[in-house]
Amino acid sequence: MVVAVPADNAVLQRGRYLVEVLGHCAACHTPRNVLGGPKFDVWLAGGLSPEGKSKIPNITPHPDGIGDWTEEDIAFSFESGFTPEFDSFGSNMVDVQQNMARLPAADRDAIAAYLKIIPPVANSP
Repeated sequence: MVVAVPADNAVLQRGRYLVEVLGHCAACHTPRNVLGGPKFDVWLAGGLSPEGKSKIPNITPHPDGIGDWTEEDIAFSFESGFTPEFDSFGSNMVDVQQNMARLPAADRDAIAAYLKIIPPVANSP
């Protein structure tokens, strides 16, 4: 467990499980230390792609990330592949988004709710 959520909030519990366990979002969206472990102080703050060709986006509720996105924006982007700014997902995230579009709407909503309550972190270098 990276972010504690109230035990009695089933939506946030489901969102945390989907993000931290099944979706393993941190595998791409969290920078690594010199030993390859996740840097929990910049959890989900994005960073350089392992291929070195692009930057992986910050998905925390910080203004550098998805801070101005609503929960509805987040859930819709997982369904459609489009951001609120009318950009589209790219690179490996296209496959992830296409799989997320197959999830029940309640799961996409739970992921969105969870992402909005995690600690906001500025873009990672």
